[in-house]
Amino acid sequence: MDSHRIDIIPRVARSRVNPAVSRDRVEEWSLVLLAKGIPHAVSRENWVWRIEVDPEQAEEAVQEIEAFERENQEPKVEESTRAASGGVEATFWVMLGLMIFYKLTTMDLAGFGYQSIPWKELGSVDVWQVHQGQWWRLVTGLTLHGDPTHLLSNVAAGSVFLVILIRELGPGTAWTVVLVAGMLGNGVNCLVQDYGHVALGFSTSVFGAVGILAGIRALEGSDRREPLDRLVPVGAGLGLLAMLGTGGGNIDVASHVFGFACGTVLGVILEGVAGDSLPPQHGTDAFAGVTGLALVAGSWYLALSFSTIS
Repeated sequence: MDSHRIDIIPRVARSRVNPAVSRDRVEEWSLVLLAKGIPHAVSRENWVWRIEVDPEQAEEAVQEIEAFERENQEPKVEESTRAASGGVEATFWVMLGLMIFYKLTTMDLAGFGYQSIPWKELGSVDVWQVHQGQWWRLVTGLTLHGDPTHLLSNVAAGSVFLVILIRELGPGTAWTVVLVAGMLGNGVNCLVQDYGHVALGFSTSVFGAVGILAGIRALEGSDRREPLDRLVPVGAGLGLLAMLGTGGGNIDVASHVFGFACGTVLGVILEGVAGDSLPPQHGTDAFAGVTGLALVAGSWYLALSFSTIS
């Protein structure tokens, strides 16, 4: 070994405290120097690896290795910022709102010209009334439930998927896109059901959330995956739909299927258009959340003011 050369490993920023590094790391650094045309020698002395270069090129070698380390770390930082915080808290408030509203619908409340507001009659997804132009029922129907069991089943299932989705999209964006998925699912369902069909419940949005997650996962990292691999998340979502959304009783299977389908399309669009910027900045996410709340409040105002009861 040339006695005039110096070991640069102790001078590398990430290794100053402990100059001992692994063989794999030394080989990576050696390749970096080789690519930059910097002459060097690799050796090991007393179980400690050394990379020796000429003194006049030591600073350049250290800078190249540090730049390589920074580039390798940047993708990890970006991936970690994809997860938004507050999923449990935000989900709690949404589901608490659903439960409080259910309680209100069971009370004799006067207003809007009614001695006792007939919430279900005014806000349910009545296919005939939707075809007559009462589009707001597509939204208001999501907030209504037939009984406590119906409510709690939707709260339990919805909480799981909404927590996950909030970590992907942020609380405001997740809430609004789930609402839109449920609204679109109800809309498509109204196109295929007969005029006498009436539905209510948040479950269309619950399966919309499943679809959104499937759509995001299907497109996520698509440049590194085979086309058929992208269908795996959608298949998993369909499996959940089959297990949770096609049982007996008064379950509206079609609305679950259409909610899932609309959610999947929305997830693909979100990931394709804004995947690199998700979750959005706090201000954008807050605006999305307010928009979702305004959609619900506006729809109920229209329902209470202009809906007719068949």
